[in-house]
Amino acid sequence: MAPNRTTVFRYFFAVGAALVFLCLYNQWIAPLKRSEDDSRRKLLELEQSLEGARKITHRAVEVEQETAYARGELNAFHGDRRKGSALVWLPDMVKEHFKQFGLAVSIIRLNAVQEEAELPGYSRVYWGIGLPVENAGKSISSLLLAVTDIESQHQYLKVLDFSIQPDAVNPLLRTVAFNIETLVRK
Repeated sequence: MAPNRTTVFRYFFAVGAALVFLCLYNQWIAPLKRSEDDSRRKLLELEQSLEGARKITHRAVEVEQETAYARGELNAFHGDRRKGSALVWLPDMVKEHFKQFGLAVSIIRLNAVQEEAELPGYSRVYWGIGLPVENAGKSISSLLLAVTDIESQHQYLKVLDFSIQPDAVNPLLRTVAFNIETLVRK
């Protein structure tokens, strides 16, 4: 008995549909699946890397706090701290320091005092300092040397930022502004 035409047609149709589905799967679905698997693997690697970076950042903050405390203790041990409140002696000390480099400080402003929660008995004090400087190269060199030297000479001070701008009144002068931070005992 010979198969009828309808059965043969259905058979070829089913085989053809299966081949079309297989081609579509290999052309579109399989690459998308591989891309999804690669994306998931990269996301997992990125999450692991991010977790490592968080741990490193947390440890860096801890080390910075420990260093600030140790710096204060070391300065106190070596007698680098002056008697009395830093609010009184620091402006004169800064003026003396810049005077050694032939520069006159015109502005010393107390910006803020913050309690240091992690270091009982200590506060962070922030100061703004301004001075005029001649546009000559030697004056600028002396200024840069004085600013870098203030941190090395006085380890309890840290220069936070620094700027040199043209003076609004006299074009032969530059106005220098920078902020310092100090950790002081209460």
